[in-house]
Amino acid sequence: MPESFEELVRRFEPILYFHPNERFLPSDAKRFLEHCAMWAAKVPFDKVKSWSGPLAEHGTIRGTSGEKKKPEEHFLNERVSNVPHLVVDTPTEERFLDLAGWRFSDPGDGSVLEQFISKPTSDQKNRFAHRDEVDRLYNDAAQGQPALRDSKSWYHAELFDTDRLRNLLAERPNERLPILPDLFDRLKNPALLCYYLFFPAHDEGLTCGNSEFASYVGDWACMAVLLETDDPQDDYMPRWIGVSGRRNLGTRQGFDERERRIAMNVRRWQNISDVHARVLPETIDDHAKIFVAAGTHGLHLRSGTHAFNPFTPDAQPQRCGKFDSPQPAKDHSDDGFSVPGPASWYKLAAAGLLGLGPIGFAAALGWALLEDNWGVGISAVGTGSVDDEAQPDVTAEPGKLGRVIHPQSLTLTEPGAELIPWASDQVTIDQRAYSHLVDRDAQVWWPNMLSNGGFRGRWGPRCSLDPFARRAGMRFPEFWRMFFIAMAKEIAATGP
Repeated sequence: MPESFEELVRRFEPILYFHPNERFLPSDAKRFLEHCAMWAAKVPFDKVKSWSGPLAEHGTIRGTSGEKKKPEEHFLNERVSNVPHLVVDTPTEERFLDLAGWRFSDPGDGSVLEQFISKPTSDQKNRFAHRDEVDRLYNDAAQGQPALRDSKSWYHAELFDTDRLRNLLAERPNERLPILPDLFDRLKNPALLCYYLFFPAHDEGLTCGNSEFASYVGDWACMAVLLETDDPQDDYMPRWIGVSGRRNLGTRQGFDERERRIAMNVRRWQNISDVHARVLPETIDDHAKIFVAAGTHGLHLRSGTHAFNPFTPDAQPQRCGKFDSPQPAKDHSDDGFSVPGPASWYKLAAAGLLGLGPIGFAAALGWALLEDNWGVGISAVGTGSVDDEAQPDVTAEPGKLGRVIHPQSLTLTEPGAELIPWASDQVTIDQRAYSHLVDRDAQVWWPNMLSNGGFRGRWGPRCSLDPFARRAGMRFPEFWRMFFIAMAKEIAATGP
């Protein structure tokens, strides 16, 4: 008998190692949603005058239509007279959630003037999401929100079985990614198991000391495992593992077309030869050890410090992040693809010369098109001063551990660490259901990929004077698609 969804989820639950300075743990996204207000935004998205609402006040959003609600509450997907629809998302209009308001500060000149801003007031005063208030709501034992405190140490799991993957790839076969159906056909009854990690806020600055530069509320991460089996009636075996993190130019990552600040790195679960030295997950049974970068929540298969180069030349910050780019910038959040440039076409030729065949050429093509979606080649670097370098990802190291979240079935020995078992389960609290298993039809806060329904807005507030949406809440990315794009790039570079 094949394993059930729940059995697979428990079998591959990750072990997360957090830095001692980390203040946000993965939490239940539904309970976050229920405490938020909902706002509307139109182009230009980073101007306060383009925001309106709130469409729903704090604490009035309900995620599941089958649950009992009060008259003043709104289901996420319902239409109410005189209230605009809460799940609108178009190139010119979107929705965003707000848990804790904004803060007024100016890190550009070294001074910080703390002031809580509960509603949009001006472009100068709504530049930064109030992450410290989010911290208080989740972590302050005396003044925080008990429901949010109790929602921590939580993941959301989703299984894409063979038929579902085939349908998704057939639905959009020609989005300049010919590698994906080809790659899928070479797999043996594949299934992709995704663990989504929702972090209430994201801390990301520059090495010069600007801690606000790319910090925001509403952060998503993902660990994914590609499973295969010779016989659908047998148990699955892990073949590949993917972990999300910040975009890093010059690496083999998979990107989301709209949420481009996050990317996916994919590696083989086990080394296939002694020729290539590959980073593999350390495991206890089938539980991968994942090291979480402090603040940014980049997921890594090894501990230590990891450097990043996320800035293209047109988006290189200047003067310690006081300016977002060398030139006045436009909002790039909905730009389309561009024609591959010379650096990318060199990789196409290399794929053929290396004898990788159609799979290698197609993989390189997919890689080329996605890289040039940014308008730069693989070797592009920023042009700003060294003071505007992105902060590295820093993870916990053995002997210097913070909290470690682990499967309840494991008994760990980690000296100095605070050991916390996963709380993810299926529970009912005050007549509201909370589940760690994703059901996109019933749980409308997830985007529905085939019907274009569900919530496609931002999981944190828009911020003003933010042309690259660096400080805006994240949209939920298409992690499954990012995984296969990164996997194709890895095969093109290292062989089938």
